[in-house]
Amino acid sequence: SSDAARIGQAVTPDFFANLAPALAGRSIFIRPHRGGAMGTHPMQLGSVWIAAPVRDAKGKVLALLALGSPAEAGFADLFKSARPGSSGESFAFDAEGWLVSESRHIEELRSRGFVAGSGKGAAPMRLLVAQADTAPLTRLAATAIAARLGEESQRAGVLLDPYVGYLDREVIGAWRWLGELDLGVAVEMHAAEAYAPLRYLQIAFMVLLAMILLVWLSVFLPAETLDRLLRRKPG
Repeated sequence: SSDAARIGQAVTPDFFANLAPALAGRSIFIRPHRGGAMGTHPMQLGSVWIAAPVRDAKGKVLALLALGSPAEAGFADLFKSARPGSSGESFAFDAEGWLVSESRHIEELRSRGFVAGSGKGAAPMRLLVAQADTAPLTRLAATAIAARLGEESQRAGVLLDPYVGYLDREVIGAWRWLGELDLGVAVEMHAAEAYAPLRYLQIAFMVLLAMILLVWLSVFLPAETLDRLLRRKPG
């Protein structure tokens, strides 16, 4: 290991379970785990790993070769590249609802006291409504995690009815559970921003209806009556 302090330490059962395919002879990608591979820092996000088997002359797996990279480096950049509009973001989360990628709104979360730390390596957070310890998971996180062990066709969804997100604002979102990685990925956007174009369409539609009504009145009502209706003062 390039980190001498880790030599001789055991990995967590959760992390070791993710190594099973590599021990069986496959090269694998291992998602970041909260607390790292050793579980020694529960409020820090670990590394992303690529692991491959090392075989003897007969093809038997003797050991594993694993290369790790901090999650806030290249892995986080994958999600930073998909941030639609001014509020949209993409992110990844584990089976307990913990974010394993950095939130787009990290500075706001810090200012509101929802996360600790500063800069890279800040403490991870859960997808909780209003970020209270006793609060439930957000609708997206709860739905995705509930579908985690279901059929492949059930491991994706779109939530177009606004729900309260982890910033305590109404959002809409889409999600997919990646069974092989035991990881959820999602995209969310504030509902107000997502549906803003529809409000303009509704206004335009109402104006169009009003114009049609006026045309209809001009055809079927006497000119004097129409003039009185248009000049009538409210109240």
